[in-house]
Amino acid sequence: MTIFNLITMLGEQVSGIEPIICGDQQDAVAYSCGVLTERTKAHAEMYANLSVHWSLEEGERSLGDATVPAGRKVGTWQLVFSGGQPKLVWADYVGQKRLKPSQG
Repeated sequence: MTIFNLITMLGEQVSGIEPIICGDQQDAVAYSCGVLTERTKAHAEMYANLSVHWSLEEGERSLGDATVPAGRKVGTWQLVFSGGQPKLVWADYVGQKRLKPSQG
């Protein structure tokens, strides 16, 4: 099992760290998509207005020293509006940076 962290960013400041323990990176991305899909249903406009986005990192990290990265950056989730509807978009840190809509 591997430790990943779903990090809530308010602008450029860390506002929350949520550990995710799972088998691999693909599971961590899928789990974070599910969590954020539920979380943003009721508050999508507020998150977008506050420039909230989420990072996914592999490794241990604590809120006490939030400025120190956990380890390897996996990617980020951003909330965008398409046709007036909120949509989570994943940006992968591995290889060439690509944006792709979530499937969740």
